[in-house]
Amino acid sequence: LRDLGQLFRYSVKRHYCTENPCAVIDRPVDEDKPTIIFTPEQTAEILNAAAEHADLDLLPAFSLAFFAGLRSCEIERLDWSEIHLDRGFIEITKSKAKTRQRRIVTIQPNLEAWLRPQWRAGGAVVPANWWNRRQQLRDRIQMGEWPRNVARHSFVSHHYQAFGNENLTAAEAGHSPQMLQQHYRELVSPEDARAYWRIFPDEKASRHLDAA
Repeated sequence: LRDLGQLFRYSVKRHYCTENPCAVIDRPVDEDKPTIIFTPEQTAEILNAAAEHADLDLLPAFSLAFFAGLRSCEIERLDWSEIHLDRGFIEITKSKAKTRQRRIVTIQPNLEAWLRPQWRAGGAVVPANWWNRRQQLRDRIQMGEWPRNVARHSFVSHHYQAFGNENLTAAEAGHSPQMLQQHYRELVSPEDARAYWRIFPDEKASRHLDAA
């Protein structure tokens, strides 16, 4: 319904049709469906696996999704020159943001640690076929389901618990506080939130990063 709605809105704008039939369809609501997030332990396992399988070049994308909350479409468009490690922020330009609004995302210390060994002055952050590479990684490590938007949901949930500021989390994620409360946040314990933002490369991951 969402995809068809976008198609018809485009068609109306271009005068290919006169109305959007999706506009009058009630969207399904499942208020009891929980927001799926990964635990700190699961997140660390995925990042370490991405470091171990460095030939797939997935670690920057995973790091940005889990610790900056970037959307997949924003990661695909991101250039290394927009990741300002020394200044401590990532710039999501208006043309690359899904919401078409420029935003600044803080680089937390653990994100800096994951990105620093791979940082380049410019160029695409992820390879063009990174979705296929993600499936390859899942096959290699025999990983099961990867729920939709799970990395972004994990970022929002752990960020809100760690920093306790709804407006800050919403600004970093590029959504309204109301949207985050309704669709993007799951309750996590203070202990899990602290553990999440303490996920740094271990010695094994660091060796793989240095070799890459």
